[in-house]
Amino acid sequence: MNWAEVIAEKTLRDLPCEIELDRYGNIVRDPVSVQFGRRDAR
Repeated sequence: MNWAEVIAEKTLRDLPCEIELDRYGNIVRDPVSVQFGRRDAR
């Protein structure tokens, strides 16, 4: 998978976590912690 495919995939939109691609094209989910959510809200 590449970023163009990730962007086009409707099921990956509005996830409650951040996603990244590893060097093999696998999706790696990175849950957003409460601490970072509070910091970003400021």
